[in-house]
Amino acid sequence: MVSVRVHRLLKIIVPVPLDDASFEKTARQWDRDLAHSALPPSMTPDEVETMVIFLLGKIPHPLAFDILEDLVKEPALRRNLLEQVFDRGNDRCRVSMCERSDLPQRLEDKCRNSSMDVDAVRENYRASIRDRSVTDDRDDEFLEILIPNPLDDSSFEEASKLWDQGRDAFLTVPRSMSPHQIETMVIFLLGKIPAELAFSVLSYLAEDSPLRGDLLEQIFDRGDTGCKVSVCLRPDLDKRLEEKCRNSPNDDVREHYQARIRYRQMG
Repeated sequence: MVSVRVHRLLKIIVPVPLDDASFEKTARQWDRDLAHSALPPSMTPDEVETMVIFLLGKIPHPLAFDILEDLVKEPALRRNLLEQVFDRGNDRCRVSMCERSDLPQRLEDKCRNSSMDVDAVRENYRASIRDRSVTDDRDDEFLEILIPNPLDDSSFEEASKLWDQGRDAFLTVPRSMSPHQIETMVIFLLGKIPAELAFSVLSYLAEDSPLRGDLLEQIFDRGDTGCKVSVCLRPDLDKRLEEKCRNSPNDDVREHYQARIRYRQMG
């Protein structure tokens, strides 16, 4: 799992298989600025097809579009599913599809003659015609920074130096930590505020880690916008924190909270 701050990549691995429960959990983690979903390193053609069909049923959720943008690059996808993604997807889905080198004539025509208001699809299609060797190497551009457990002054300073270099990077936080280890890390990081690395790790830990209400409130009160958003996306807030999220003077925090309420009502 990873955490993010502005100008950094939030990379969330999509679970396989994807069902309503795992989609909702992933959506809570993803629902922040500059997030990006990532597919597992190896998926079978059946798994790809099953996920595409599932996500078509989740449109217009933004996470569905984000995952479909990557899935349409999978070589084994049936043509009728490609066409459904093109017809029902957003601009980014269409851009990804139109970069493929194996489109049937019907989809080639749709890319070539796209009538959308923006030119992104047509331009990307023309670029792919000029160079069919276009690859997606985004992962190679990002530095991975491992957050150790336990976290102490020395390891925090070492990670902070990497994080503050200005390079695009993402944080990997240990997957298996006990509730006590999580609380210990949160208390340590609260003592490191206002270091940007502290805000970034806290924003991840606040998403869905088992945390006492008083620690969540400290993260909300002392954290940056990303920390506040993470807290407000949780479905298990007490009344005091619900009120803080609902009445936050920060537009981003308030909008994310309201989006979480709307999505919960839809489900």
